[in-house]
Amino acid sequence: MEQLMTIDRQRPRRRPRILLVDDQRDVAHTLSKLLKPLNAEFRFAEDGDAGLRRLRTEMFDLVLVDLFMPPGDVGGMWLLRRLAEDMIRIPTVILSGNEAQDETIEAQRLGAKNYVVKHKATEELLDVVKEVLADAAHAHWQVATSELPAPVAIPLIRSRLQTDDMHRLRDSIHCVESIFRFSALAAAASFRDLLAERLEKPPSMGTWQSLCRELQGQTAGGVLRDWLTTVADRSAADLVSVRNDLAHGGVPVASWVKERQRDVDDWLELFVTVAATRPALRTVVAGKLEHTGDGFVAEVANLVGSATAVRWQEFHAAEPLRKGRVYLVVADEPVINLWPLITSTPDDRPGHWSISVLDGVTRNGQLRYINLDNGTRVDSEITVADLRSCR
Repeated sequence: MEQLMTIDRQRPRRRPRILLVDDQRDVAHTLSKLLKPLNAEFRFAEDGDAGLRRLRTEMFDLVLVDLFMPPGDVGGMWLLRRLAEDMIRIPTVILSGNEAQDETIEAQRLGAKNYVVKHKATEELLDVVKEVLADAAHAHWQVATSELPAPVAIPLIRSRLQTDDMHRLRDSIHCVESIFRFSALAAAASFRDLLAERLEKPPSMGTWQSLCRELQGQTAGGVLRDWLTTVADRSAADLVSVRNDLAHGGVPVASWVKERQRDVDDWLELFVTVAATRPALRTVVAGKLEHTGDGFVAEVANLVGSATAVRWQEFHAAEPLRKGRVYLVVADEPVINLWPLITSTPDDRPGHWSISVLDGVTRNGQLRYINLDNGTRVDSEITVADLRSCR
């Protein structure tokens, strides 16, 4: 069989993004030069307030925090507390002008991964940052495959199982498409008429990404918008082309497969970093419900990770949750009803759930799903009218 796809130009690799929060800008720039071998992108903030604003709205792989800076005398500690309160889990390294043991112990208790005394930075900073970045990359994948919504976590798990290069690339692209699809559906749950219009034609990977871009500007700031921004990233658009090449471009040469796998891995690393460092986003299925004086208490099962060994737990909600329906839960934000975009039923194995994700509409107006257990597409009795009417 003729090999049609050949290696093209190499795309730039993803560079780690590091934020330096220090009220002495000249010191911050000097420290960034010590990290030049990382080929990282550096950004700067002059105090804890400015650092917090950037960390709330931008993605970083790591933050270096001066311990003694505004606000107050120990602004680095203030920033760590605020990050913990906001559930922003970006790896942090503390910088201190002296070996203040009490402060550094407290900083690590608040989540800092390590610390470096400034006068030892020339000898220690690069090695410490390398170690923290490597540990974080491993930890982020663990979070992604065990704590993210099952429609995302299950494809992520499967993308790491293949050893054959070609099969690994196909599974990785399938994983990326699953992330696009879930992100679009989660955002479109609040814009159902728009979703119904976009599903009038069979959706593709490009359809899901276009929908994410369209919804990015209409979605209030928060975790879901961070996901949409990552899917809308220019590097993600290149992956749509990879998917189309795999589907229609013939047999690829080995060098093309390896280079495209690096592109996919770069984007997945970006997505996993965003998902693991922002406040948790999870899917739950509702069970029995009780009304209390000031709201409702529902039993919910977390459909995260592989959706196995799922247990019921109490969940307090302002509005009633309908039994058997899937909801999106993001920190303290209002719960989002995902039915009928995502459906779930318990299977024969205790604690296991079968999950299906919307992937189109039949000519008769019935919704078509992908079953996450086996990847098959199934037509349902649920209709577009049901999709539009349910809020």
